[in-house]
Amino acid sequence: MLKHMAVSLLIASFFLGCCGNCDVLYKSINISGRVFKVEVADTQKEREIGLSGRTLEQNEGMLFVFENPCRPAFWMKGVPEPLDIIWIDNEKKVISILENLPVVSGDDYDIYRSPSKISFVIELKGGTAKSIGLETGQVLDI
Repeated sequence: MLKHMAVSLLIASFFLGCCGNCDVLYKSINISGRVFKVEVADTQKEREIGLSGRTLEQNEGMLFVFENPCRPAFWMKGVPEPLDIIWIDNEKKVISILENLPVVSGDDYDIYRSPSKISFVIELKGGTAKSIGLETGQVLDI
């Protein structure tokens, strides 16, 4: 009996450990000839959390997807490293790029909004947009 309980507990812990990130969706996208593995944030909860408390590797990022074109607010609260924010319209055209947004300490942080309605936002490690030659007007394959 004790053996069966131990095996059941072991199996349950395996499944519980897996399910913490099982529903995270990743996508590979090509930006200026460089492939990035981006985590897709397409729910309100995922978009609110964003990259708070996490760092990125060179070829990683986050893709925020909005059901309807809008002008969402972004901030750097809880983000431990500078980021680039790329605003993308519903035609997948880059409309604006904010580079190397500073890390925030405390509760004094800036709010960033796109200059017009967007459907997507990509966050990359700070300085990446410039290093890959990303430019406003460029159409991305998202």
